[in-house]
Amino acid sequence: MDLPTFTINEDNAKELLEAQRHIWKHSLYYFKSMALKCVLQLGIPDTIHKHGKPMSLNELATSLPIHPNNIPSLNRLMRILESSNFFSKKLLQDGGYGFDLTLSSQLLLKNHPLTQAQFALTLLEQMVTDPSHHLTSWFQNGAESSFHVLNGMSFWEHMSHDSKFIQCFNEAMECDSRFVTSLLANNKSFKGIFEGIETLVDVGGGNGTTVKAITEA
Repeated sequence: MDLPTFTINEDNAKELLEAQRHIWKHSLYYFKSMALKCVLQLGIPDTIHKHGKPMSLNELATSLPIHPNNIPSLNRLMRILESSNFFSKKLLQDGGYGFDLTLSSQLLLKNHPLTQAQFALTLLEQMVTDPSHHLTSWFQNGAESSFHVLNGMSFWEHMSHDSKFIQCFNEAMECDSRFVTSLLANNKSFKGIFEGIETLVDVGGGNGTTVKAITEA
C-alpha cells in the first residue's frame, strides 16, 4: 500500500473502520480485566447473590462501600461487565432494570464449591500484571523474563519472600485444581483418562488438592 498517496474511498472505508475498531479493542481490553478485579474487590457478585434477585443500580450503590460521587461510574462498571457476560440485565417490577448473575459470575462467588474468585484476583495482582509493561525491554536485553527485568529475580524467587502472595497463589492454584478435578471425578467421559494408568506422579502438587481428587476418582 502506497501510504503517501493513500486515500479513503467507498471500497476501503468499512475495512478501515474495522481495523481501527480492532486496534481500539486490543488497546483498551485491559480495562475489562481491571473492571473484573474491581467488581471482585467490591464484592458485587456476592452482594447480588445475597440479595436473592436482580439488583438495581441504586440498590447496589447503597449496599456497597461506594462514594456517592462515583455512583454514575458504578453504572459504567456494571455495563462493561454486562457486555462481557459477567452480569445480565433483568426487567424489575417497577419497570426499571436490575443486574443479575450469570454462570461466569456465579463461579466468582466466594462460597461457590467451584469458586474461581481467588484465581482471578491472583492473576490480576499488580505483581503479576506489571511485568507485561516490560516485554519490550525483555526482548531487547535477553533477560530471563519480563518479571526479571522489573524485579531483578525470577517470579518464584520473588514469591518466596512474599508470604502474603504465597498464600494467594496457593489458594488460586487450589481453585483451579478443585475445578478441573471435580470434572475428572464426576464426569464419566473424563474418568476414562485414568484407564490403564498404574502410576501417577503429581509434580509441584501444592497442598495436594489435585492428587486427592485423582485418588478419589
